[in-house]
Amino acid sequence: MKFMISQENKNKYKVIIMWFAAIVFFSFLHVFMNMKIEDDNTFQNALHDGGIIKFVIDEYFTWSSRILINMVDEIFMALPMWVWQIADVIIILLLFYELQQICYDKFNNPTTFVLLGLLCSFRFTHMASAGWIATTINYLWPLAIGLHCINALFGINSGKKYKWYQYVVIIAAFLFGCSSELITVIIFSSFIVAHLVYLFKKIEFPKWYIIGGEVVGLISLIIHMTCPGSKARTIREIERFMPEFDSLSVLDKLKLNYIATFTHFISKPNVLFFLVCFLIMIGIFVKYNSVMKRLISCIPLVICIMGTIYYFLMQQKGIKEKGYDDPILHCTSRYENIEQMIMLIVFTILILSIVTNLYWIVMDRFLYMELLFVLALGFATRMALSFSPTMFASSTRIYTYLYFSLIFISAVLVELLKEYFGHKIWGMLILTLMAGAGVNLITLIHISQAIERLH
Repeated sequence: MKFMISQENKNKYKVIIMWFAAIVFFSFLHVFMNMKIEDDNTFQNALHDGGIIKFVIDEYFTWSSRILINMVDEIFMALPMWVWQIADVIIILLLFYELQQICYDKFNNPTTFVLLGLLCSFRFTHMASAGWIATTINYLWPLAIGLHCINALFGINSGKKYKWYQYVVIIAAFLFGCSSELITVIIFSSFIVAHLVYLFKKIEFPKWYIIGGEVVGLISLIIHMTCPGSKARTIREIERFMPEFDSLSVLDKLKLNYIATFTHFISKPNVLFFLVCFLIMIGIFVKYNSVMKRLISCIPLVICIMGTIYYFLMQQKGIKEKGYDDPILHCTSRYENIEQMIMLIVFTILILSIVTNLYWIVMDRFLYMELLFVLALGFATRMALSFSPTMFASSTRIYTYLYFSLIFISAVLVELLKEYFGHKIWGMLILTLMAGAGVNLITLIHISQAIERLH
């Protein structure tokens, strides 16, 4: 006798398996994030010296405008490490859920397992660059919580009824998300763009929520821009990290950050960037027979592969020992000038080819503009560091939001193209995501062991 399982039950089982896999994977990752390092120790010492209130006030006048984030930082510094480990897993699951909500808003049947694979491929070693607790609370937490505000925007506009306590949560999310200057820009820009779209399409929308969000976002931006601690911090960081900073022109700063950003993605094998390039090429090949379009679709992947090979060879020769080096501030030879000029040209071609290929793949022009907006926001959060002496010293954590814009674009491309995928393409995609999750885990274990040896 055969037991028939309804499609509805199959979907329920898939959801259970997916969430179980997410909980197990991220919980296992956090087993190796078991020691307070870098800024974690600095914050903990400050807590012992004067308490949370004194620390937050001192930080505002001497270092940072992230008032609420600093308070949360201090609370978790005072607690055992395992409390943060559990809380961080919950926040990552919230981030996964909010990303799903964005995809559900775009499609009737989002490929959530692919989205999970993309999230598992994000290298969590980036969260060790200023301390596990400090970095996650300053970068991942505002992103997850800030996305809740943006998703509520779509929910309210579609007529979803929220209870009073849900609005309390949304307001709290607004305040915490806007405690990060980068997330403030993302939230504020999202609300402005949504406002303009609704006006252009003559769609009824909740004016009180959008205008309220714009006002809160604008006030938050003003607070961040006028924070006395930010100015004091810049002065100290110039002395410590980049004494030449004031001698560089605006164009010089933009050029250096532009080059550093793209060399980060192409100089070493990078699963998430590789997937975007790969999916773009596959999308054009399955949708078009044009030789010209197919050749153009190969440009991002070719640049990605050639860049990795070039930096590997330079590393073997001992010229670029770290795989990718920070760009030279002042070129002193013809070779250095030519190399930077070639990089500028190649990376500009890379951007133009990605934008062009996305235009050919995405038939819905509104969705295409949305993808460009997400990509531009991610890129802008990185390029904003052009005007900070820590554009290099802040390490890889400052790529976080650009990485998540790549995750979103990859998820959208998979959903748009999945009907064209055969077994081979699905197999390659699954293997790549498994490799990404594996590299994520292995590098995290490696850096955790290195940290334990140092301590």
